[in-house]
Amino acid sequence: MSGRRRRKRRKNAPTSRAESADSASTSARLSRLTLLILFGLALALRLLYWQAGEDAAWPHSAFYKGDAWVWVEHAKALDSGQPFELGLPLRPPAMPYLLAFVWDGELSRVGKLRGLWCVLGALAVVGFAAAAARLLGERAGTALGIVCAGSTGLLMLGNALNNEVLYLVVLAAVLWLADLVRLRSRPGLVAGLWGTLNGVACLVRVEHALFFGMALLWLAWCWSKSSARAAGVGSALTVAGFVLALAPWHLAAWDSIRRLNDGPVTVRPEVERLQRDHERALSFLEWLPTAREERDSIPAFARKPAANFVAATVAYRGGSRVTAGDFEILDRAFGY
Repeated sequence: MSGRRRRKRRKNAPTSRAESADSASTSARLSRLTLLILFGLALALRLLYWQAGEDAAWPHSAFYKGDAWVWVEHAKALDSGQPFELGLPLRPPAMPYLLAFVWDGELSRVGKLRGLWCVLGALAVVGFAAAAARLLGERAGTALGIVCAGSTGLLMLGNALNNEVLYLVVLAAVLWLADLVRLRSRPGLVAGLWGTLNGVACLVRVEHALFFGMALLWLAWCWSKSSARAAGVGSALTVAGFVLALAPWHLAAWDSIRRLNDGPVTVRPEVERLQRDHERALSFLEWLPTAREERDSIPAFARKPAANFVAATVAYRGGSRVTAGDFEILDRAFGY
């Protein structure tokens, strides 16, 4: 009897050690000193890279431009209350709104924003190191932090006013929190917080939605080991947090699309002046009622340019009135 007990203890001992090791690997932390050293190293390298060239006053470095000027123009438009790209929600909003918040719109001071981006890049390095330590252990986290701090690609990426660095900061937080959420046998509000954080990441880069979907499946599988109810509740709270973060922007985007389709449309003063000049030059043309109906059926944002194009073509051909059939000019010219 005692022999069986001893054999049973010996059999269970490796399992106990494995569980202990797994628990230790998933709860590893980098010390504050290590994180501070990694942050200082990453920040120093980025600041030196920023100031080393004659491009320090630019919104980007000579080695990587990206969409820096697009974000700068978008932020200027937000600051001045002017529509950008017709007010259509063509780009995620986090980057231009952050730029508009921290920048006064003066191009002479846009280069100084790169100092802030250097800080964000250093924070991303620390975030990835901390996340790796939670998932893979302290040595792996420290090694990853050193590699990321001196990475040439991340140095170039972090020295341009682009949304990649902002996204990396949020992504590091998502990865760090994901392991904490995974270990919860009863996921609660922390699951909703993780979902909200993923929604914020989508406001920086929309492609993150693909990662969110796959990561949620993985978390649901982890939670299902505890119980089916835990998987269901955790998934529901995560999705709710995700939707909560995205809902305001989607409501604003749908309202922008409605206004563009129904009008009135706000355009830049110089564009409005050109449209008035065209209408005045073409005022001798007679518009038949059916032509007016065809014109009014065009979405508001394209109505004036399309109508002026049709009228100008009719006038160029020597016509004196615009008919509904003349709108086939748009089909032949643009294929829509």
